[in-house]
Amino acid sequence: MVLSTEDFDQVVQEEKEHLQKIYPLPENIPTCFQHFDRILDCGGPFLKFCTSLWGPCPLFTRFVILGWKAQVKSIYRYGKRPDCDWHIEEFKKCLTMKLKSPEDRRDIWIQRRAEWWAKRRIEKSSEDVWDARRPNERLTNWPCSPDAVFGPDVGKIPRQSS
Repeated sequence: MVLSTEDFDQVVQEEKEHLQKIYPLPENIPTCFQHFDRILDCGGPFLKFCTSLWGPCPLFTRFVILGWKAQVKSIYRYGKRPDCDWHIEEFKKCLTMKLKSPEDRRDIWIQRRAEWWAKRRIEKSSEDVWDARRPNERLTNWPCSPDAVFGPDVGKIPRQSS
């Protein structure tokens, strides 16, 4: 789906409004330590570090020590190891904002996160199997009758001929 800049800006604005409700105070946004923990959970950068020191890491080290959950989830969803660049960039951005006021850090973080969510809503993702709806958009024909889904013979016991 290709959207114009105005459409993208509208989606970003929707996401900003939503995030401002979820994170009303500067204390609610993630800390730099939480961003660093996400890098550790991802496992990608440390796998590169491990292979640069010792060559190929054993399978046990890759999946147990270096974020096995993220590794398995990414391989299952995308067919490749996780890309940890987003987490690294968030950690770097957090470190560069340490001298800003807490309110400014919150506003910058919400703007970046809103753009990330807007991009994710517009572009393809692993969640494309779900239909995206606007918050106030109502479903049509819901709830529907079981006959519409399963057919008119649901629950009927077939007669046995003797």
